[in-house]
Amino acid sequence: MRYRVKAYCKGADFKENLKSAPVYLTISAPRQREILINTGKRIHPDLFNNKLGQCIGRSSEALEVQSEVDNQILKLNLIISDFSKSDDFVSLKVIKDRFLSRGNYNGFVGFARYELERERVKLSSITWKNYAHCLSNLDKYTPGLSFVDITVDFLEEYRSYLKNVGGRNEKGIYQDLATIRKFWNIALRKREVRHSPFDEFRIKSVRGSDQIKFLVLDELKVLIDLYHKGVLTERLQTVLYYYLFGCLSGLRSKDLYELSLRQIKDASTFEAMLRRNEMEVFTSKSGYKKKVVIPISNQLRKLVANPVGKSLVHKGDRRNKALREVLEIAGLDKYLSFHSSRHTFGVVSKQLGIDTAVVQDILGHDSISTTQIYTKIVDDLRSREMSKWDGV
Repeated sequence: MRYRVKAYCKGADFKENLKSAPVYLTISAPRQREILINTGKRIHPDLFNNKLGQCIGRSSEALEVQSEVDNQILKLNLIISDFSKSDDFVSLKVIKDRFLSRGNYNGFVGFARYELERERVKLSSITWKNYAHCLSNLDKYTPGLSFVDITVDFLEEYRSYLKNVGGRNEKGIYQDLATIRKFWNIALRKREVRHSPFDEFRIKSVRGSDQIKFLVLDELKVLIDLYHKGVLTERLQTVLYYYLFGCLSGLRSKDLYELSLRQIKDASTFEAMLRRNEMEVFTSKSGYKKKVVIPISNQLRKLVANPVGKSLVHKGDRRNKALREVLEIAGLDKYLSFHSSRHTFGVVSKQLGIDTAVVQDILGHDSISTTQIYTKIVDDLRSREMSKWDGV
């Protein structure tokens, strides 16, 4: 069945003392009477186009109302989408009742899809698609899954299903379960739920030295030389600048992006770093900020002292594509993502003999066991090189 959702400002209910009229959502479907849902927002009728179903102009009032209306339309469309998967007839009243119920979501997957849509502008297209795929897997396994259905036993059974029936490898299983955990934690913060099955259920991590992509010292030197030759296009030179910045500082891509915006807005940002001979960064991970102080090495100083005039491109897939073009030009046969700059910092630091505790502090790792992965990588590199003697 085809449903139509549109915003509508009811001018007939204009209140002179408020100088505004209520904004409703209208839901219509063939052979059913149209239903109105009050959005709780009001606006002057002159600032709303009922034909288009949206606010007019760029005033703060219009932008605020439009933002809330867009959010509610998104929620309503997600509920309709979930109901549409069933062949059963669903009345507009049932859709309205579900929308007005606590949370306005059709189960856990509906909630997660809504939150994922809200994060779309912040995520690379690849990351967004990965989350959407994992939610689709969950929805296929248990259609209409509610929050109360997700227990430790359910998660154990789902893990077994993914492995034995779904054909997912260890990395895929980790992504599926980590996706559930991510959106459950969002629900906790929004008080949609009050406990977490992940307090008792542990997701087996597949992270290890064989999962990490990086450059070694000699390869990093090749990129540094390429950058200082200045032979790349402005687009590639800018991406390489920030990639090298990450390789020499260990900063996450998100922190590099935010730092690049600050430098463009205020040129004194990097000047202050040069005076102190260190960077003080509040690096972000999992929703919290952690203060990290990074001493500026000679190579990093050259970059800080000569910033590029543009910020780092926001979209991860565009950054990755540009980086791979740079690697091809440099003659480095490696398929890397931009995040590999952070791993490169860890690996090269250990190649240079820097103490693991120092690397942990600069990378902002909570546990030294995470940092010790780089020690294992360097040990493996050494073993592979020495094995060449076996053929003598």
